[in-house]
Amino acid sequence: MSKQDSTILRIPLNSSLIKEHLPALQIMVTYGKSKDERGNIELIRPIASQEAASEAQERIHSLLEECGVSTPAVFHAIRATRSLISGSFNVAVLAPTAFKPNDLDMYMPGNQERQILAFVGAWGYTETSASDVQYPGRLGIKKIYWFTKNASKINIMIVRGSNTAIAVFLFHSSIVMNFLCDKGLYCSYLELTTHGLNIINTSVLVDTSSMECTIRCLNKYASRGITTKTELSKFESFEGHICQIDGNCPSTIQFVHNEHGLFYHMPQYSEDAEDTELLPFDEIDTVAWRLGGDMCGQSTEWKEAYVVSTNLHELRQSQQEDERTT
Repeated sequence: MSKQDSTILRIPLNSSLIKEHLPALQIMVTYGKSKDERGNIELIRPIASQEAASEAQERIHSLLEECGVSTPAVFHAIRATRSLISGSFNVAVLAPTAFKPNDLDMYMPGNQERQILAFVGAWGYTETSASDVQYPGRLGIKKIYWFTKNASKINIMIVRGSNTAIAVFLFHSSIVMNFLCDKGLYCSYLELTTHGLNIINTSVLVDTSSMECTIRCLNKYASRGITTKTELSKFESFEGHICQIDGNCPSTIQFVHNEHGLFYHMPQYSEDAEDTELLPFDEIDTVAWRLGGDMCGQSTEWKEAYVVSTNLHELRQSQQEDERTT
């Protein structure tokens, strides 16, 4: 495992990490029930109201229009290439401060590279030479393309591995841990994000090679009205929260399919007229993470930040095997 990938783990079926270090991954399985042999899971999790989803959809449509692309075309492309849209685009949809994102960031596995480049080219965008080399080798990204059309920009991020969402949870802070997929918009830290509050991902604090880039990003969001802290208790409205339990706490283990995030379901853009699936994405691989840091002011106890990719179907099988042996 290379140094830059040290925070990305793939947990096999028999790994002791599942029980010893990531109990949330076992808990996660209790939220769902098996649907078919492919391991597709239907989970009980918060879904935004139709009114809220419609409002988010209107913002998405408006921002995509400013990029010179149609909403149906983008949803078709991200479905066809198993891509996610993340970055400041989603912050502009979710945060209370109004701003225009500088670009549109699309993330996808390497086997979809040629197809997504064809889609973006068909939208009238032209590939340009890249001068910024901050991304390659970091954040789970192995390659990046820059495209422009007039004043609009689209960045194509090719991720390491098949689980596209991994890159999202390696970002510098909670404010950008959101993604738009073919079924709608997922927000990891809803209460913080919608109030313009932000928590640092402490893994970036120990990576001195990316510190300059991290500071530049945080300053950008500060100029857009976002307030950033390293601990949740430093926000007055969260002084009495329960550490490691509160969904906004950086010491809490999070995972995509839990009760802390919120999913804005947008089935009208699905190519399946009978689509009622409420998972953020079709993958049976899921993601768990922790932002880490001092345990809410207790400087004697430091919680390590990490991101983990694991297989939901395997976890469910593992839990069922444990139940049979106990």
